[in-house]
Amino acid sequence: MALNKKIAIVIPFLSKGGAENVAAKLSKGLSQYYDIYLIVFNAQEISYDYKGVLIDLSIDLSNRKIFYRLRNVTKLIIKLYRTKRLYKIDIAISLGELANIPNILSTGKTIISIRESRFNAHNDLQRRFVNFLIKFLYNSSCVCKIITVSEIIKNQVSRKINKNKLKVIYNPFDFNYIKTLSKEKIEKFNKIFKKGTILINIGRLSLQKGQWYLLRIFAELKTRNKILKLIILGDGELRNKLIDLSNQLGLRTFSIWNSQYKSVDDFDVYFLGFQKNPYNFLIHANLFILTSLWEGFPNVLLEAMGLGIPVISADCLSGPREILAPNTNINYQTDKIEYARFGVLAPCLNKKFLTTEPLTLNETKYVEAIESILKNNKLYKKYKQASIERSKDFAIENIIQQWIKVIDSCN
Repeated sequence: MALNKKIAIVIPFLSKGGAENVAAKLSKGLSQYYDIYLIVFNAQEISYDYKGVLIDLSIDLSNRKIFYRLRNVTKLIIKLYRTKRLYKIDIAISLGELANIPNILSTGKTIISIRESRFNAHNDLQRRFVNFLIKFLYNSSCVCKIITVSEIIKNQVSRKINKNKLKVIYNPFDFNYIKTLSKEKIEKFNKIFKKGTILINIGRLSLQKGQWYLLRIFAELKTRNKILKLIILGDGELRNKLIDLSNQLGLRTFSIWNSQYKSVDDFDVYFLGFQKNPYNFLIHANLFILTSLWEGFPNVLLEAMGLGIPVISADCLSGPREILAPNTNINYQTDKIEYARFGVLAPCLNKKFLTTEPLTLNETKYVEAIESILKNNKLYKKYKQASIERSKDFAIENIIQQWIKVIDSCN
């Protein structure tokens, strides 16, 4: 390991996102071994603790019109180029497509991280051009190593990218820190947890996360178990649509955006928005449910497992199967309930936004899985222990050592 090696971590933002959270964790873990510089395109909002020197390039990428986007990306590349040279950066690590392309074009030795496979995302002209650009750039000589966050992403991109550069490193988790945060008091919402069985989901309120399925499944569960409560943490473009659906399903719905805090314990569903500390909510849950239609690597699944929460997850691409059933075929997707080694996998759901129609066959399987875990104490305890056991494989101490090996191999 080279002493005083200067490592930059390049990320567009440092707010409310999985890649942003990982960047912050890497900065803390790697700062014990290298001089760390966290280069952020726009640091107006910071949601995560970090270590190292924060460099804000102050580039606004919010305007999506092609002329403004090209102009600002060009300014970004020039600023990044100058920043790397000013601070004499040895290696720049970027996370995600939006960071990877400017990182490569600003030259210098780079390690890039692919968070999800984009090659099959869209087939319009713009997407095909970006795919061509990615393929060309990612294979360039300045890219020392390409990190993917799951085996299935590695397999997908290996058709387009030099296989010798590819390596899987899972996202790091500081479970000691998570456990510490989980002990913080919840002041405004503590009454929610005084009675009842808590199901929880954490994620952006978006098409990708499929929370309308969870609401429909929960509504059916409530007809059988009156003490159930559902907490959803997160915000996003489907916020109003999901709240409306919850009401349409006859569920007593609390929304942090339009409700008062009086009698907060009298509701069935709680939309509590983005919480900087979700772990003191998570620790009180009986079961974590993931209904995502797709993922890159679902961080929140492992955060729940690290706190000993049993999980039921859609067997979507990619991540859940690698986490919960690591010795199975990663390309397989179940069409039934699969009681895997470290959690329960359920059939993947589709993109159709359903409202008050009867449950689909796949939705009924989630109902079956949730009831089976909650009613069978032996099975519940088994998955509670399995969650803790599996989470250890993703502890930040182990993941950081993998990053060190990659960094030091880039001579």
